[in-house]
Amino acid sequence: MKRVLAIDDDPSILAVVKDVLSSSGYTISTVPSAPEALERIEVDSFDLVITDLRMPGMSGQELITQLRQHPTYGKVPIVVLATGAEEAETAHLEVDMRIGKPFAPRTLLAAVTALIG
Repeated sequence: MKRVLAIDDDPSILAVVKDVLSSSGYTISTVPSAPEALERIEVDSFDLVITDLRMPGMSGQELITQLRQHPTYGKVPIVVLATGAEEAETAHLEVDMRIGKPFAPRTLLAAVTALIG
């Protein structure tokens, strides 16, 4: 089973991501912050990362930069969840897909399926 790590400070977003992807056969781990995500990737392996941009403390942008520099996660697909205003901020980031908030569950599932099967 493909493993996905989702990072968002909004528990309702994490619940939707977990419900949609776990019901489609993916194994989902969720964390509410970028520092916790960095801790998780040191002990678990993931096939895909889904992250919010705006989070307290370390932003999603900072997380993406660190992931791209990580020896194991430099090539792992990253999906960004962003509002329309935030999407322009992601233009310079090395991400594989951007999904606007709010998103339809089928849009999320289609993105994950396209990236990791």
